[in-house]
Amino acid sequence: MKTIISFSNLIRLLTLTLILAFFLFGTNKALATSGCCSWHGGVAYCDSSVGTYVCNDGTYSPSCGCYRAPPPPPPPPQFPKINASWNSLANTNGTYDISIVLNDNSPTRYSVTLNKVPRSDPGPLVDYTSPSFAFKNVYPGTWYLNAKKDINNVWSTVSYWTIIVPAWVAPTPTSTPIDTPTPTPIIDTSTNKKSQIILFFEWLFGLVSNKNAIVSAPAPTPTHPYTCNCAKTCTQISTCAEAYYQLDNCGCSIRDGDNDGIPCENLCR
Repeated sequence: MKTIISFSNLIRLLTLTLILAFFLFGTNKALATSGCCSWHGGVAYCDSSVGTYVCNDGTYSPSCGCYRAPPPPPPPPQFPKINASWNSLANTNGTYDISIVLNDNSPTRYSVTLNKVPRSDPGPLVDYTSPSFAFKNVYPGTWYLNAKKDINNVWSTVSYWTIIVPAWVAPTPTSTPIDTPTPTPIIDTSTNKKSQIILFFEWLFGLVSNKNAIVSAPAPTPTHPYTCNCAKTCTQISTCAEAYYQLDNCGCSIRDGDNDGIPCENLCR
């Protein structure tokens, strides 16, 4: 058999539940603070900054404490005042590649972003470990470099720099040099292929051939016009040189009658 709860009975059940919850929670709190400000008009509220109840007369409870909120975190260190410089390199698609350098004398880790909103937080991740940043395909216009740096392992406040990207100008195409092949010299290989041994024997055989040619060469023709003829008398000999030739070269001792070594004394006096 199904039990049907009427609307009036449901209202009564909810009312009893609320009353029970009030007694369970409200009375416990009241009992917990009933003696904290009994001589000061009762408890007014909890001052979480010091963790003590405040009484109705404005005084603090001398004996009861309450929830104390944790102290707020210390403020982040300030980003130091640093100048920035940047360069832009035009791409062929109407954008620029931007390189930015911070003149930071104490480089550390950086979290950076380049967008249209100044002083926007770039997030907790480390983007660069040096003060040199690069951004690709940036369109012309006004941009803001937002950055924070690690100072003693704590992120600093966000600082920003205004970056003006100029109107796009097509980059000048650069010509690619063409390598001209070096002509290969023509080498006479008729002797280059000969081994050193073959060249040595050719040189040696050349010396032998030249020597044989020198040995078999005919005797040189005398430069004087005389011929040996011992029948010629001194009167038939015209010069002293011829007389000595007949005596010394031809052995014609008859030309030296007194054997003093001087032929034809009528010519060689």
